[in-house]
Amino acid sequence: MTNARVSLVRVEADRHAHLLFQWRSQPDVARFMYSRQPLVWESHKRWVESLPTKSTRIDFIVRLDNKPVGSVYLTGIDRENERCEFGMYIADGGARVQGVGAAAEYLVLQHAFEALKLHKVSCEVFVGNASPLAMHKRFGFKTEGVLREHVKDDEGWIDVERLSLLVEQWRDSGPKMAKLLQRLIKTD
Repeated sequence: MTNARVSLVRVEADRHAHLLFQWRSQPDVARFMYSRQPLVWESHKRWVESLPTKSTRIDFIVRLDNKPVGSVYLTGIDRENERCEFGMYIADGGARVQGVGAAAEYLVLQHAFEALKLHKVSCEVFVGNASPLAMHKRFGFKTEGVLREHVKDDEGWIDVERLSLLVEQWRDSGPKMAKLLQRLIKTD
């Protein structure tokens, strides 16, 4: 998926394993992951190599002007019930303030709803992670609930907000977001 400035490319183990390992090891990325265990290269490498064999998961590298800056993924793809989960992180701090996350979210939602023909996309966000929560809500995501004390870190328990977007909401919000993001994404 390519466009003017922000694009998504499928993860390839030989090209992206080291990059994903570096990103996922960054404290400012890792603090919003469910797993608190330090990454181990060999198990990470096996995980990345297994991605192409997973029919319920699609992983992308987010690029800004062809430079890798983050990752976005669809997981738990359930074709029978036409739903999946999505997650993302922008590892490059400079790219976080340029709308790259919103552009990547638009592109992956476009893929989920238009290419995969899904009915529902869900995500989970740590309650204290205000920027992604606000961004998801601008796309039309609705809160389904709060998973209380769902993740434990060194400072205690963290609540997680569960959100979802239905295809009908996407049909309304997608074109509006495309217009707002036109400087970053190609709109036909």
